[in-house]
Amino acid sequence: MVGGGIPQASDFDQTLSFNDSGIVLSKILGTSGFEQKVAGLAQINLVQQGGELAYLLLHDPEYRRVRREHLVEGKVRTDFLTIRERTSPATSA
Repeated sequence: MVGGGIPQASDFDQTLSFNDSGIVLSKILGTSGFEQKVAGLAQINLVQQGGELAYLLLHDPEYRRVRREHLVEGKVRTDFLTIRERTSPATSA
């Protein structure tokens, strides 16, 4: 975490895969269409892969309303998912 223990968007986005953190944040906000927005950004090569959430946080009206408490809640949720993935038994096909 950067500066005083407050989660930053960059900390939050590194927790899981490129899209998982955006999906979690979308659920917190009650928005839909994250995957479509990411696909659209990728199609027009506007941002590098992995920078989609940061771009949306700055430029998309639905994501510009993200506040500190949303990032904190999202960090808690993604940390839980990461811990759960690490502790669950591996499944074999």
